[in-house]
This record gives sequence, structure tokens and C-alpha cells, in this order.
Amino acid sequence: VVERTACAGSLAPALRRRGFAVMSWGSTEGRQWDLSRAAVRRELRGWIASGLAWTLYLASPPLRPAPPPPAHAPDFADASHAISFLEVPSGMVLVGDLRPGSQVLTRGDNDATEFYTVVRNVTFIPGNHSFTKLVVDGSEHTTLMVTAAHFTPVFEHGRMALVPAHDVAVGQKLALHGASLTLGTVTSVVTSVQPGKYLVSTEHCTMFAHSVFTTTDCKNPARSAELHAVRAARLERDFLAGATSAAVPVARTSGGS
Repeated sequence: VVERTACAGSLAPALRRRGFAVMSWGSTEGRQWDLSRAAVRRELRGWIASGLAWTLYLASPPLRPAPPPPAHAPDFADASHAISFLEVPSGMVLVGDLRPGSQVLTRGDNDATEFYTVVRNVTFIPGNHSFTKLVVDGSEHTTLMVTAAHFTPVFEHGRMALVPAHDVAVGQKLALHGASLTLGTVTSVVTSVQPGKYLVSTEHCTMFAHSVFTTTDCKNPARSAELHAVRAARLERDFLAGATSAAVPVARTSGGS
């Protein structure tokens, strides 16, 4: 396996532990390894065509731990909701009735501790927007409707992962409002276009919407870094699973008997 030097991270050590030979290839190793040169690219293609190299890893961004994201991390900028009911100390309110300083119910990422978090901002954005509706346990009372790119917490093997709403599949688990760790099953996924969306920002960057746990827009640098780490961990697991499942033994022949 050839790994581009600029992408070096946790993939190479993981593949080496599985018996693969991994080498770095990039301009930092010298001019003869500079992939911006056509001659170097031709040589590498020859390695792959001959079976000498199995694959070239060109991931971007790298899987190494990244520095803390900016205060308003762009990956969570599409944390937008349709008209939803939210749990506040006095009962249920519509998302459009929230104001900065309001409190909404949320929970810990990997435990069932529920608490109220402060709303920092609520903005209505007009225009046509693509939405994904996730119906949980077949009930309209536990339905999450968010923009298609909205990062949605799903729970796998007891741990939270973040995936875009349009990638959530029937059968996956979402956390529901309850006194204990209550997980519901996505029973249907519906896409639509809606005229307008609400961009909600909370201190904890999460909340319950229609009793389903979800993320919000995030302007808390420390909390944003935590959520980015959760997202990066899921991407790395997916990549490693794909890399190991795609590895096929290559039969090699020699001139000897």
C-alpha cells in the first residue's frame, strides 16, 4: 500500500498491524517522490498495474487528530430544522418561538443524563431546502425532520456516531427522550423540499426535537471540537472497514518450481 505523505495518519499503522507493507510517497521524501511530476505518477501507475502496489491512499483531510476547529465549525453550519416541537422547562414549544436565552432539553452524548441547554440564536432562512424526515418507531410523535446534510446522532454498539441525515438508513438507532437510555429504530426515511428552515444554535450543540436527540448549530469551540472528533472517528472506522474488506490476496508466480 502506498500512502501519500501528506495524508499520513492512523491508516498506515492499522494496515501494518494487519500484515500489509505500507510506504510513504510524497514531495517531502524528495523530488523522485513528488506526485506533481508526471514521470513520478507514471512510475506509480506502473507499480499498481504490475501488482507491486495494491492501492494508493490519497485521503483528504488526513485522519490524524486535527487542531481544534474554529469557533463556528463549517461542518455543522447546516444544522437546520423544519418546524418542530421542542421540550422546554414549561412544556413544548415550536422552534420558531425560541429566543436567545431560552432553554431546551438535551442529553449527554453517550449516557442518558438529560439537562437543559441555553439557546444562543435562532434564525429563519427562507428559500427551498432539501429535508430528510426520519420516522422513529413508526410514530409521528418521534419524528426528526432536518436538512439533508444535517449531522444526526445515531447509536452503534452503545456509542454515538454522527452521520448526515440523508445517510441514515431504516433500522438504525436514534436516542429518544426518556428517563433511561432509550433508543428507537428508524422505520422510514422520507425526503422533501420545504420553503424555509430554522438554524438553531445551543450552548451544548445538541437538543431534543420531537423527542429525538439531534445536533444544532455550534458556536462553542470546545464542544465543536468534541463533535468533530466523534465525526472523524466514524469516518476512520468506515474507511478501515472498507480497506480491510476490499483486501484480496494476490496470487504471485515465479519462474522456479
